[in-house]
Amino acid sequence: MNAIGDTQGPVIGVLNKVDAVADVAPHREALADAVDDVVAVSAIAGDGLDSLRDRVRDALPTKTETLYLPNDGDGQATLSWLYDYASVDDVTYGDDIAVTVTARPTILERARAKAPGAT
Repeated sequence: MNAIGDTQGPVIGVLNKVDAVADVAPHREALADAVDDVVAVSAIAGDGLDSLRDRVRDALPTKTETLYLPNDGDGQATLSWLYDYASVDDVTYGDDIAVTVTARPTILERARAKAPGAT
């Protein structure tokens, strides 16, 4: 897990080929300290695939929205943060900063909370 380094988004641990082991628990425990979410799958048996698909879907950006940030230090800091945690699709500067982003809803909520006056 050290090879992954620091991540800026969710990491889903996947135990593959679980049909080939008698007990998945020790493998799940080995990953538990490194990642928040561990999914056991078997492509051959079809086990766990729906759960993995749901978790990946939840982790990916799902909503596109235009946020209006104050054109000040807080707004600029929030825009910089959005470049790290979302997909910034468009930025227009004026009296405010109009930024169109695609992100998970929780990221959009955090962005609004970071910049007082953001809408």
